[in-house]
Amino acid sequence: SWAELLQVDAAVRLTDDENFGEETVYKVGALWRLNEYVAFSSAFNTSFRAPNLREQFLADQAGALPGNSDPCYAPSIALATPGPGLDRLLANCLLSGADTLLLGTSFTVAIPTSTGGAAGLNPETSESLTATLTLSQPWTDQFDLSVAMTYFDITIKDTVRALDPGSIVSRCYNDQPNLASPFCDRVSRNRANATPLNNFIGFVRAGFVNTGEETANGLDITTRFAMDFDRLTLNWSTASTYMKERLSQEFPPSEADLNGSAIVNDVGRIGNPEWTFQSTIGASFGNWDLVFQSRYWSDTEFAEGLPNPVITDVD
Repeated sequence: SWAELLQVDAAVRLTDDENFGEETVYKVGALWRLNEYVAFSSAFNTSFRAPNLREQFLADQAGALPGNSDPCYAPSIALATPGPGLDRLLANCLLSGADTLLLGTSFTVAIPTSTGGAAGLNPETSESLTATLTLSQPWTDQFDLSVAMTYFDITIKDTVRALDPGSIVSRCYNDQPNLASPFCDRVSRNRANATPLNNFIGFVRAGFVNTGEETANGLDITTRFAMDFDRLTLNWSTASTYMKERLSQEFPPSEADLNGSAIVNDVGRIGNPEWTFQSTIGASFGNWDLVFQSRYWSDTEFAEGLPNPVITDVD
């Protein structure tokens, strides 16, 4: 009396790959249909994405950064704004063996870099929870109307990202005191016969790494309307998404950094609108079909503190 259908599903899969080892994923889901007009379903899934061939085995590409990319470059230090950030940078430079009063005052030396794949990458893993309520109108046979609302919550861990040498160097010296940033594992300042004038960074290892995690949660709403007239069939479907949170943390907590890197919410920034809406209206009569589609994205803006791009007309 309380259910037209009650269904529970479960599945487990084990994958064993010689490049990255074993991964086990599973799914648990349930469907409860009260009657033909009301249904509720929910599922919890795990998944993984194995690092691809390029991310694992891209051959090292040699490169170089200009010497003034060194955060301890004395002429840049001299122009920096005093404050806690500069104090942290100066302390990190001193700890690494750089002289912020003399480095680069007479000449600069290129900083060798290497960018390539990483055979030891872990797969990206995810967990997702969805819950859906579906309603269909029961009052008349003149038209069909259904509405589905889905709550989603998705977390991706060990995301694979390509880090460029310049960002690695800057983050190493500016993010954390005592060179505790995870980026510093990829930066070394051990030039042979170095002097205070030329003790630039000796090597930067860039490329693909497993970093922190990303999460997204929000609500999907879809509707469908259909009605037949004497010589006309009308269909109207919509799909809306409300993105509540789109969080990313570049590095998770570790022994070096108990809080991990900053957690950033990208909702409302370029590429991550808070609301999206799509509508498709179709009309069929005889041998003719008429379709009208529209899309809407809510306003987005650049991250706070970043300058807007300058758009100019060029003949």
